[in-house]
Amino acid sequence: MIILDFETNSANIRDVIEVAAFRVELINGEYKTLDTFHRYYFSRYEVNPHALAVHKLSPDRLEKLRKTRLTQSVLMTTRTLWSFAKTPKRQWLATYPSS
Repeated sequence: MIILDFETNSANIRDVIEVAAFRVELINGEYKTLDTFHRYYFSRYEVNPHALAVHKLSPDRLEKLRKTRLTQSVLMTTRTLWSFAKTPKRQWLATYPSS
């Protein structure tokens, strides 16, 4: 199963600053994380203080995360969300920010 999580900065549907995905499998009655996927994006809008209080993804932190992820994974293997998500059963669970 793939679990998706999106972090946003504003009420604008296109203002996603993080996409995370986790491939999990039920093994011996317990869910185990088999693989993870993260991508970080800069917002085109002012930092929303209410959203920042929840996800703690300031522009400075996003920049550091992007640099860390680029050196650790993206340069080694250019993987898109779609290639990550290829799974025989294609079971998905998406999480959405609460209002």
